[in-house]
Amino acid sequence: VVASVEDPLDNIAVQTFSTRISSARQANILSNVTTIPMITVSTTLEFDGQLSYQESNIYGLVTLKAPSISWPSEEDLSSISRVPIDLICVVDQSKSMTGNKMTLLKQTLIYIVEQLNEMDRLAIISFDRRAFDRSHGLKRMNQQNQERIKRAINDDMQVGSGTFIGCGLKMGIDLFTSRQTRNPLSALLLLTDGEDNRKHDYSQLMERLPEEIPCHTFGYGRKHETALLVQLAEQGNGGTFTYIVS
Repeated sequence: VVASVEDPLDNIAVQTFSTRISSARQANILSNVTTIPMITVSTTLEFDGQLSYQESNIYGLVTLKAPSISWPSEEDLSSISRVPIDLICVVDQSKSMTGNKMTLLKQTLIYIVEQLNEMDRLAIISFDRRAFDRSHGLKRMNQQNQERIKRAINDDMQVGSGTFIGCGLKMGIDLFTSRQTRNPLSALLLLTDGEDNRKHDYSQLMERLPEEIPCHTFGYGRKHETALLVQLAEQGNGGTFTYIVS
């Protein structure tokens, strides 16, 4: 068994890089606004005029029209590098993930790996009745580690036995809380059909997830436990739930 060891980060370099990225994105937005247009103000009175010797209440309407601004598209912004992230994927390899579910799960993980760069770190934990650290800790996504993790996804992740989501979540949360260094952004992804062998209350476990880290859940197939996955996302610091058709 290989111990879980995180790849360390140079915190000063990460902070400097993140600041540059934020500045570049802001500059890209501002460069699309050549001049700052003014708000247009117009007034309309109830009557055209009022005799000077009469006193009465006159209603008026003030109209404010905001200017239209041409903002950069999401495609333009995505061309600018983003802030580095620590990402932990907790994925289901239990017997209920047979057939298309496991195929789609592996395709999803490969896609995630390919979207990350050497400033990002990734850990992959699979579970059935036990949890397995497939990446052996948070690893920087340089080319060598990307290829190694892809092999682990394709070769080591096989459909196993029963399902205990809690063991995978615990290992993922433990990796976050034991970090010696950290990227500016972090997220926990849970990918499963949500079919636990028996019902569990994960409220106390989810309370251990640091408050700045969201937990996003993904349900595979028509028979996934939507209620459980929605609850875990809500308990996971306002994360989101996504349904994936297998």
